[in-house]
Amino acid sequence: MEIKELITFFVDKEVNILDVTFRLIEDSEDTIRQCQIDYDLAEDYGYSLTNSNLYFPDNEIDLDLDEVDENEVDKNELINFLTEYFTVNPDQLPKTQNY
Repeated sequence: MEIKELITFFVDKEVNILDVTFRLIEDSEDTIRQCQIDYDLAEDYGYSLTNSNLYFPDNEIDLDLDEVDENEVDKNELINFLTEYFTVNPDQLPKTQNY
């Protein structure tokens, strides 16, 4: 079970929801999977999905923090989290829907 493609995703930290539409490698182009997961679960699994958790020790990286969107989702982290989450919890994997 591996995530092939993120179709849409939205993080709402105020209500602690991660809303994701995606495809697995074995899914056809005519189908999608949709789910809502508690945002805190990603952190429980050790993933930091947004830039709000960035930490850069002094002088190790030159980054203008004014240009960083703290709510921007790291797509690779999201894919890694979803892959691990659904591997550990296969009963939570949403069924396919026609696209």
